[in-house]
Amino acid sequence: MVDVCSGIQLDPSLVTDVIATVNQPVIGNLESVLGGLTLGVVDLGLSDALDDARNGDPIAVTVLDSDGQIVGPGDCDLAADSLSLNAQGGIAIGGNAITGLGANGRPASAGALDAIAFGNGARTASGAGGAIAIGTGADADAANSVAIGSGAVASRGALTGYTVDGLAGTQSSVGEFSVGAPGAERQITNVAPGTQASDVATVGQVQGALDAIAGVDTRAVQYDSAQNTLVTLAGSGGTRITNVASGAIAAGSSDAINGAQLFATNQDVAGNTSAIANLDTRISDTNVQVAANSIDIANLGTRIDNIAAGGGGGGGGGGSDAQFDQIVQTVNAIDQRVSTANTTITNLQTQISQLLNAEPGVVGEDGDVVVINEIVETVTENTTMVENLEQIVEDQGDDAAAMDVRIASNTTNIERIEGQLDTVPVTYVSDADDTVRSDVPTNTVAFIAADGETVRVTDVAAGDVSSGSTDAVNGAQLAATNAAVAANRTDIDDISTSLRGSTVVAVQYSNADQ
Repeated sequence: MVDVCSGIQLDPSLVTDVIATVNQPVIGNLESVLGGLTLGVVDLGLSDALDDARNGDPIAVTVLDSDGQIVGPGDCDLAADSLSLNAQGGIAIGGNAITGLGANGRPASAGALDAIAFGNGARTASGAGGAIAIGTGADADAANSVAIGSGAVASRGALTGYTVDGLAGTQSSVGEFSVGAPGAERQITNVAPGTQASDVATVGQVQGALDAIAGVDTRAVQYDSAQNTLVTLAGSGGTRITNVASGAIAAGSSDAINGAQLFATNQDVAGNTSAIANLDTRISDTNVQVAANSIDIANLGTRIDNIAAGGGGGGGGGGSDAQFDQIVQTVNAIDQRVSTANTTITNLQTQISQLLNAEPGVVGEDGDVVVINEIVETVTENTTMVENLEQIVEDQGDDAAAMDVRIASNTTNIERIEGQLDTVPVTYVSDADDTVRSDVPTNTVAFIAADGETVRVTDVAAGDVSSGSTDAVNGAQLAATNAAVAANRTDIDDISTSLRGSTVVAVQYSNADQ
């Protein structure tokens, strides 16, 4: 390291030993040659100088001022804020020389200690640390930004947390690199193709990517409009879409459903259709039973009417209560006849007792002479009649008791049937209004709840899910379909994420025939 102001001082031994060895023969010979001339004795004094240096005199290079006077270290000041040349010129550094510092009156300005401004009027803003402005009028206003070229401007600066199409997440930059200005752009030429994700891509690379896209454009499915709300497939006679993942089956889902999901749904529907058909059969059987009960009830009413009419036919009753009252009246009449018969028997027994104690030829109450044999015969006939009457009364009583049992049984059956009819959840309803029950079969069947609300149907077998199936499906089948649709939704979301950033291509055909 050399300090210009203090000069250069070396240890004499470092100089004299080397110089003496090299210069002494030369100096001696030169002095001999010169001494042989008419000039006389020539003494260059180099030997004395070397001897003085060898003896310890200092060897130094000093600084002279403009008057040729030696400047001492205390008076030497080479520090300056700037350096000017006498002649203007373009700034040039090269060939081991620096020439020209630009034009007078257009100084460059670096506004921060670590900024660089190079060129006439080149400028970096105050506080713009790390900024570089190279070129006439180049201006770097933001920290860590670079403006290269005449009139170039770098004012954007660092950016954080911004997003760009085609890249996931947020991005950041530490500054800007500018080679021009708005309205005064420059081309950057002779750029090698980039190899890393953060390298600049050339026009050739971009054109190659565009050519690759154009190569598949004829097989790509495109949206029908810029709104991306409709896609029309161009295959002749329709286009088959394959490898579709299961979509989400849920309220509000817009996922595509694949064939497997639809097949599962069709199976569920087929199963439900079969279950409903079986239910229709059960309802039909119930209707047949109800019809049979209605006939039995009608026949029972007829039989009760016949009993009320004395067993003779003809004549309908005025309801079950009136028919029962008639039966009671008939039984009471029979009881009256039995009571009368008992009285007659008592009277006959009295008369027989009198006759047994009387003599032949007793005069009866009517004034006739009673013959014992005739009386006995009459009593025998009356006894037979009474016995027959008692049997009739007994039979009538048994019939009445049996009738009571049958009436009670029918009443119980009617109440049970009415209860069953009230609790049958499925019934024919009007085709025009499904809240109105129909007494005759219609094309509409409805579930009727006790509170007028909807009815939950459980224990539904899995329906047939196939083309043309009308089966009802159960919750498990629909849950399977929902799960399949949900999977489709996830897969489609993944595809959408992969294609995000493209506003043209929606789906790619599998072959050129679309």
